[in-house]
Amino acid sequence: MKFWIAAAIGAALAACSAGAQDSSGNEAREDGARVFTSDGQVTANGTRVRYRVVAGEMILNNEDGEPNAAIFSTAYIREGNGDPTQRPVAFIFNGGPGSASLWLHMGVFGPRRVVLPDNATDDGAPPYPIVANEFSILDVADLVFVDPVGTG
Repeated sequence: MKFWIAAAIGAALAACSAGAQDSSGNEAREDGARVFTSDGQVTANGTRVRYRVVAGEMILNNEDGEPNAAIFSTAYIREGNGDPTQRPVAFIFNGGPGSASLWLHMGVFGPRRVVLPDNATDDGAPPYPIVANEFSILDVADLVFVDPVGTG
């Protein structure tokens, strides 16, 4: 129940349309949108947090009903922590012209983060190390990262 509430509110990804799921729980919907699910855990602010990840597209149609654009979102939903209707949800809008969605998602709020030098003089070349984000706010709120059309 918690999974569907957060997915429907946060991303409108999984609850509304029929689709076919593969053995991993990933879904290809009739409108062509793809939805991916996974589970994880992190220790955030000293609290062990188990979570469900729902990442996918919401297809936007034009007035003729044809696909015109897609919004991508990733939701992190804490598992096993009481009544999900009483849990806060943080909506975080990523990306934009001149900036990738990486910095809010994997630089600040998400359960994993990119490691950069403390002095920020030179971040070097990718690939960057990725570690558990002990500063994530997932211990106190579910997270929905939204990449508006044309960003991400």
